[in-house]
Amino acid sequence: MKILFACQYYAPGVSGVSRVVQEYSENLFKLGHDVSVATSKLNFLEQEVLNGVKINRFDISGNFVVGIKGEIQKYLTFINNNEFDIIVIYAAQQWSFDCLIPVIKEIKSKLVHIPCGYSCLYNKKYSVYFKIMPDVLKEIDLLIFHASQYRDIEFAKAIGLSNYLILSNGASDGEFEKCPIEDIRAKLKVAETDFIFLTVGSPPTLKGHKDLLKSYDCLDVNFPTTLILNGNYDTGLSFKNFLKYLLQMSDRQTIRLAKKISKKNNKKVLITNLKREEVISLFFKANLFVLSSHVEYSPLVLFEATASGLPFLSLSVGNSDEISKWTKGGEVIYVKKDKFGNAIVDHMELAIKMRDLALDADKRKLYAHNGRESWGKKYKWSIICQKLEKILQKTCLI
Repeated sequence: MKILFACQYYAPGVSGVSRVVQEYSENLFKLGHDVSVATSKLNFLEQEVLNGVKINRFDISGNFVVGIKGEIQKYLTFINNNEFDIIVIYAAQQWSFDCLIPVIKEIKSKLVHIPCGYSCLYNKKYSVYFKIMPDVLKEIDLLIFHASQYRDIEFAKAIGLSNYLILSNGASDGEFEKCPIEDIRAKLKVAETDFIFLTVGSPPTLKGHKDLLKSYDCLDVNFPTTLILNGNYDTGLSFKNFLKYLLQMSDRQTIRLAKKISKKNNKKVLITNLKREEVISLFFKANLFVLSSHVEYSPLVLFEATASGLPFLSLSVGNSDEISKWTKGGEVIYVKKDKFGNAIVDHMELAIKMRDLALDADKRKLYAHNGRESWGKKYKWSIICQKLEKILQKTCLI
């Protein structure tokens, strides 16, 4: 098959989108397919080949609601002139999908779309977008969802679509076979006797780092602990973009709170922005992964925790409850949501759950075993991409 993946971000950019699409692309290339990617321009590169995948970059930004600017016609010409057997568009509400809305009926290739959650479904600014979405989705040959119950699949069901299936996320085969840096604790100056709570995600505000810190401040255990918050913190404090300014202020407040907590006996907080192999090493060497995000879809970090044998504790965001049931690798705290569908964190409840799991070594050992085993049998990317290959082949024959 001649396959195109269209996405806003791709390697070497670091994001959940780029990681998933890179796994799809490279695994399908290994299976013998001609694979290309259309994505945003990075460092002025227009074309490159990475691990067999042909990457085509376009200077485009925005979406249907805020407006799209840049090389739109160049992108559409690229799609029309290359005669792809199938085009897989990853995520809505961004330019690589939204550019196609006016011309979607004219595209000759088979179309597969992975909506990736519809994070703005409850946002009034997107009301027109989701009013036209039913007509757009009816032109798609196949929809793929990562969760069996979430706002995107419920939207598809509500408008009467049946051309969809579920394909889970996963974790990398090679990255999680073994710990890359065995002495990662020593490198970070964390004692072997410390109990490490780990969270990973950016931006820190949406990933709930401050909420996790507040819960950690309430944590009551009689042994030394370290909380590691890994994310891309921004403390530039620029007024050029007010939203960015607010996020920067939140980052600074989180850092100040972390310093305050670290002065207490038996508690230490590390705020880091580590390289990928260092983060993976922490997955192997931490004691409990905690996901306190305000909003998620199908969080990769939970699959990565299970792949490394790290038990997890997550708020009920995205399909974390489903991942817990699939992998049996961790627990979920059911939380209330605000009008936008974002989690409302009860700091004391999270602290109590963190304490209970920290004190229950047998339960953590069981979750670690279950998670690692489930990853090996079902949630390696190579296994998932073999399923994807069959799905795409079948779609091409429709």
